[in-house]
Amino acid sequence: MWKPVASLCGVFWFLLTGLAGAAPLDPVLQQQLLGLYDRYNKAIQSGKLTDATALRTAAARRAIEK
Repeated sequence: MWKPVASLCGVFWFLLTGLAGAAPLDPVLQQQLLGLYDRYNKAIQSGKLTDATALRTAAARRAIEK
């Protein structure tokens, strides 16, 4: 279970820190991504794995549900 969480954290960190070499994120988009990240983490912490899984892509949901 921690591998999907770690990979999601890595993606958000990559996007938010600009390591991709792209222009800085639009502040509105950055807030939306941080909100999504927050909802995901809160769902995991409160044991609502179904809610957390719903925030993932279809491929990730299938892998998690197996």
